Amino acid sequence: MAHIIREGKKSDCKEIRRLIQELADFEKMPNGPKITAEILEKDCFGTDPPLCGCYVAEEASEDQTKPDAVLIGYAIYYYSYSTWTGKSLFLEDLYVSEKFRGEGLGTKLFKQIAKHAIENKCVVMEFNVLSWNPARSLYESLGAVNLTQTGGVNLFRLSGEALLTFDMNKAFTFEFDDE
Repeated sequence: MAHIIREGKKSDCKEIRRLIQELADFEKMPNGPKITAEILEKDCFGTDPPLCGCYVAEEASEDQTKPDAVLIGYAIYYYSYSTWTGKSLFLEDLYVSEKFRGEGLGTKLFKQIAKHAIENKCVVMEFNVLSWNPARSLYESLGAVNLTQTGGVNLFRLSGEALLTFDMNKAFTFEFDDE
């Protein structure tokens, strides 16, 4: 069966949220997602500019009377900025339902995101991949470089209680040795 890759729309958010849960289950983090379809609707389609964008994959249907598509994959991205290179695109998630893997959908979604980055004058596209995820080899075959191995880059995160209780006064109090 044929598949369609298209930009996501507000009415896709419930299906995207379902796929986010599938991704979390695949990544062995079923309790990870806290986001709701309503938050996705607001963040992707209810702000100007949107906080993120998305592309979705669906099975092509002969039946045009079906009001809502059943999505089989998605990619969510947002823009970031590098002081070294300029405008960047960060690919937050790329996921294809297990039943549809091996049909080239992941590669099609990835290439669509790369095309979007180029069309929007991004000079870098970045993303994270779990170390055990077999998709790593796909990304490397498409030219991606693993910065953990080659660039000595470490990703840090401040979130949850650590972020909420962050003491700004302590964080920016420096003591220098007078040696």
